[in-house]
Amino acid sequence: MSRLPHIPPMTIAYLDDMDMCLSISCVRCGRMKYLDKALYRPEDVVPEIAKRYRLTCSFCGSPTVLTWPMQ
Repeated sequence: MSRLPHIPPMTIAYLDDMDMCLSISCVRCGRMKYLDKALYRPEDVVPEIAKRYRLTCSFCGSPTVLTWPMQ
């Protein structure tokens, strides 16, 4: 069985290089909004931003949110 190649984590710096946006979505209410990438460090890993900075939904207040790259 072959191993998959190592894929480095997606960072804010990579989003900038690829001209992509950073979004946050709420698992509870489904709201989505774009975040300002300048508020985060270039080495921050995109899927870990919500947990690291303790982000919550601005609509319902839920802490169950996910950060995603967006085109």
